[in-house]
Amino acid sequence: MAATVGAWAPDGVAIVVDTVGSVPAIESLYPHMVHNGHVVSAGFYGPHGQIDIQQLRARELTLHAPAGWNRERMGATLAMLASGELQTKALITHRFPAAECAAAFELVLKRGEPVLGVVLDWD
Repeated sequence: MAATVGAWAPDGVAIVVDTVGSVPAIESLYPHMVHNGHVVSAGFYGPHGQIDIQQLRARELTLHAPAGWNRERMGATLAMLASGELQTKALITHRFPAAECAAAFELVLKRGEPVLGVVLDWD
């Protein structure tokens, strides 16, 4: 992934957003980030996942770690989805019936195959 980002943005990227929960993936992108860039960590890293803030200092990167939701953020997100400004469909890599949620969580936690977005279908 780092090589792809480096080729796509040879001058660096300003923002990296992790929604998957891979500390090694985030760390591999630090060299491809511009000075004063931003790392947004919205992924789940498990009980032992840690981001070493000392590694952010060389490029003076900021770390934003939102967790959960609040009414204002959710309203803004829903408005962006409704307007088409935020498109998430392409991020869905797997769908499971809700009855198979254990298999979905196993996929996310064990990462036996590439996974980005997992949706539970409640129909």
